[in-house]
Amino acid sequence: MNKSILLAIIIGAIIIIGGGYLLFAGKSQNTNNLKEAQEIKEFTVTAREFGFDPKTINIKSGDKIRIVLNNIGTAPHNLMIEGLDIGTKTISNGNSDVLEFLAPSAGDYTFFCAVGNHRGSGMEGKLMVEN
Repeated sequence: MNKSILLAIIIGAIIIIGGGYLLFAGKSQNTNNLKEAQEIKEFTVTAREFGFDPKTINIKSGDKIRIVLNNIGTAPHNLMIEGLDIGTKTISNGNSDVLEFLAPSAGDYTFFCAVGNHRGSGMEGKLMVEN
């Protein structure tokens, strides 16, 4: 075999192996970043006549949030977040719904039940967002 062909094959193999290592190392690092970015802070909120438990949820701005609403009351309930225009579906006794969102800028946001006069009957709480 010609020496120049053999040298070209060896150099090509080194480039392919080295490139594969760099590609693998890059994927490993990106996977770790994705796992950190996808970390979800989960809270379970119980709805009943006429209140939520807990009444206060503390989070940090930019966090990915999951709120699981469980209805243990006899009436249908939901959970709406004022100022964010997001909320769960209205669910009946024994059912659950999930709300996922990115935490907004720092401040206090009121969450409430928008069914009938439930909010007026005291069915509200606070979502407290810190920087």
